[in-house]
Amino acid sequence: MHSYHKHHRSSRQLRRTATPRFFYFCCSLVLMFAGVFAFFWLRGAPADALASATPSPTFSASAVQTPVPTAATPTPLPTHTPKASATQAPAGDRKDDAFFHNAVFIGNSQVEGLALFSGLKDTTYYASKGLTVDTIFTKPVVAQADGTSITIMQALEQRSFDRIYIMLGANELGWAYSSVFAEHYGRVIDAIKRLQPDATIYVQSLFPVTQKISDSHSYLKNNAINTYNTLIQQMAQEKGIQYLNVRQAVENSHGVLPEEASTDGVHLNKTYCIKWLDYIRTHSK
Repeated sequence: MHSYHKHHRSSRQLRRTATPRFFYFCCSLVLMFAGVFAFFWLRGAPADALASATPSPTFSASAVQTPVPTAATPTPLPTHTPKASATQAPAGDRKDDAFFHNAVFIGNSQVEGLALFSGLKDTTYYASKGLTVDTIFTKPVVAQADGTSITIMQALEQRSFDRIYIMLGANELGWAYSSVFAEHYGRVIDAIKRLQPDATIYVQSLFPVTQKISDSHSYLKNNAINTYNTLIQQMAQEKGIQYLNVRQAVENSHGVLPEEASTDGVHLNKTYCIKWLDYIRTHSK
């Protein structure tokens, strides 16, 4: 009997001790879950507030001449609006042939076409197919009386000109970095300014190609041409020379070369070379 009462009292004491422990344990669980919930809720609140308070970034359209179309862009093409430039030569009186007697046109195969179709009789052309802002220093393209040829830079050392018209860049469209093209073009201008300090220097925009060529060629893309023209324009402003946006003379309302302007979609035919020259006549000074 004594053993029974002793065991009974121990059981009651154990129950009295276990009850508050269990209660405290439950309270601890509740507080722990509440704390975890509050932690994650508070951690997420500032992120949402920051996202709603921070405006979406905006981009200036001045850095790009023509928006890049995506594969989903339907026809018809968007209307192209050329941009003005601080260095772009304004339109003025139409210059006659005599104005170009002591002028030189420097460039690639496009300039060869101008020499063939322009009709200017006493104008000098230093042009060669495939000419670039690098090979202008090294490629012997100017024929001499003795049957040899010299580079364009060497030729510019021999004679002074009143006006110099340059078109380079189409053959560089395949280069990996457009910034390298702009840098090297700047070196060309610096060299010509040293050799011809009294000449008025004009750099010309690149012509667009037809839509068919732009869609199929590996690097002759109108979007890339737009980018290069922006770089040429900026370089002209930095160097203090004139920029002729000659593409305005030949492009259609979509900013591409019309199919009737060229037999190969790239080089201008006679009719469009005359349009090109007429633009130069009215924008030179």
